[in-house]
Formats: sequence, C-alpha cells, structure tokens
Amino acid sequence: MADKFDRLRKIVKTARFHVTRKDGYLVTDVDMFMDVVEGLLAEPVTAKARQDILDLVGSTRFHMAYRHGYQVSDVDAFCDQIVNQLSDR
Repeated sequence: MADKFDRLRKIVKTARFHVTRKDGYLVTDVDMFMDVVEGLLAEPVTAKARQDILDLVGSTRFHMAYRHGYQVSDVDAFCDQIVNQLSDR
C-alpha cells in the first residue's frame, strides 16, 4: 500500500487542471479538496487513511462556476485516477 500512496502523492503534487471560460468546477472548491487530499496523504500509510481518501472522493461535490472554473473532465479524470490508484486491484 505504501507504493500506491507514494505514486498518489506524486499524482496529486503534479496535478494541473485547465481553466474554462464558463461551466467549470469552482476553483476554490477543487483547491480545498486538493488540500484535504494532500493532508490525508501526509498521514501514515494505513487502511484507514486509504478509506478516508476514498470516502472523500466519493462524497465530494463541486459547485459549478459559470466563469473561469476548472475543466470538469480534468477534475473528474483526476478523481477517477485517485480511486483507481487506491483500489484493491
């Protein structure tokens, strides 16, 4: 599991999202989400930390920004990447 956390830390640290002129996710919502994920990844590698991250991704809903938001497909793909990285496969 430590390897998965190491890979995920790198993914989160390097994540970048395109900004749209309209109809994207609110930047502040996504940035706060990223801060929480980074905080959880800073904790010791445990099954609970893994589950906390998966729960966060599953329960987070972003508000829509009608101007200058993060590209929805970029953020959704990033969230999918987190889930895939932490899955039991």
